[in-house]
Amino acid sequence: MTAISLSLVLSASLLSPTAAPAHQAVAPAPVVVAQAGYPPPPPPQAEEVPPPRAGWVWIPGNHEWNGRRYKWRRGHWEHERRGRMWRAAHWEGQQWVPGGWVEGGPPPPPAPAYQEPPPPPPPQVEVQPAPRPGWVWIPGAHLWRNGRYVWTPGRWEHERRGRMWREGHWERREGRQVWVEGEWH
Repeated sequence: MTAISLSLVLSASLLSPTAAPAHQAVAPAPVVVAQAGYPPPPPPQAEEVPPPRAGWVWIPGNHEWNGRRYKWRRGHWEHERRGRMWRAAHWEGQQWVPGGWVEGGPPPPPAPAYQEPPPPPPPQVEVQPAPRPGWVWIPGAHLWRNGRYVWTPGRWEHERRGRMWREGHWERREGRQVWVEGEWH
């Protein structure tokens, strides 16, 4: 019965002409779901929190009641909202309060200035395999990923008749270092 009345209340609030537009964040109202007869939620699952991303907020995972049982909802990224902060979902006594954006968040830190990657380290020594008919060996390279260089090993690609492989390389464009992917030409 609670699930039916909850869905009716939610439907009415979504259809109401006085409801806030979808793009506005409204502090979530408590939802009563932990009544007598409902089991307590299981402990949170272990979840690896990724490193911070400028302009994004990590929303941790939590167990949600779906009317029959608890289901784990994985953590996810959401765009940061100026002047708002994320209030995590939590229990207040016997009431489940879903997570949501609330007023009063500190202003976001200024976006970091572009920081050019340092020159790449020397290529790793790769033993080039013996030639294979119909195949071209593409040597490995250091690529800039998540603030550091990562070695991408060499690989074989099907030969393309009448075309040559131009290796990927670093070059300066518009005052900054950029990686130019290898390509067939």
